[in-house]
Amino acid sequence: MSISGYADDNGKASSTLDALLALQKPAVDTKYNTDWIGHKATADKWKLKLTVYEGSTNFTETFNIKNKILAVRDPRFEEIVKYLVQDTWFNKLKGDEFCFFALAGGYSSFGTWGIAETDFVKQRWESSPKWKALTKMTGTTCSMNGVGPTGVVSNYEDVDNNISLYPVPSTGVVNLAVRTYTSENVDVKVSDISGKTVKTFGNINVANEIQLLNLADLENGIYFVNINDAGRNISEKIVIAK
Repeated sequence: MSISGYADDNGKASSTLDALLALQKPAVDTKYNTDWIGHKATADKWKLKLTVYEGSTNFTETFNIKNKILAVRDPRFEEIVKYLVQDTWFNKLKGDEFCFFALAGGYSSFGTWGIAETDFVKQRWESSPKWKALTKMTGTTCSMNGVGPTGVVSNYEDVDNNISLYPVPSTGVVNLAVRTYTSENVDVKVSDISGKTVKTFGNINVANEIQLLNLADLENGIYFVNINDAGRNISEKIVIAK
């Protein structure tokens, strides 16, 4: 017998990061009391195994997106995932199987579904609180040398490239997306192929949304966008063609 297993509370437009995190365990309790107990009783009555075919804790709706994204990246979210899957589904309800949705996915106003985020900005697997929780519960490991979860070859070889720039080529206005787990605000430097800095952007907020870099005053050519995130240098190439 298969059911969905989502437990979420989106809070309010004004909810802080801490407030959003504090809502999650009570949301799991609500899911348990209003949904899972009844399904478990039905499964037991007919002597069926009870499976979550897809489930997770999550935030949806098109408000307060910044704090929702920060919440699922917060180290404390690891404990929330454990509370949902291990403490509540297996230990308390005595459910039989839990399929977590999904292995990787982007973040948007529609939710933050993935265990890890897609290689749009190439998140390190071991930095994902969801991944940490699930690997600890299942006793699996993850390697960073191009080998993904449970030893399956993946496309995450370039995990240190945490910048996404588009469109390529660009006529001058560039969309910048950055994955950073140590800083919300970073300094951005643009250099030419000789390494000379030709433009700087100070204190750019990259915590939750795409930023626009105006490079329209640069001549056509190849440039590199460089970011120093707490001593870790990351860069990406951009082509200007007006």
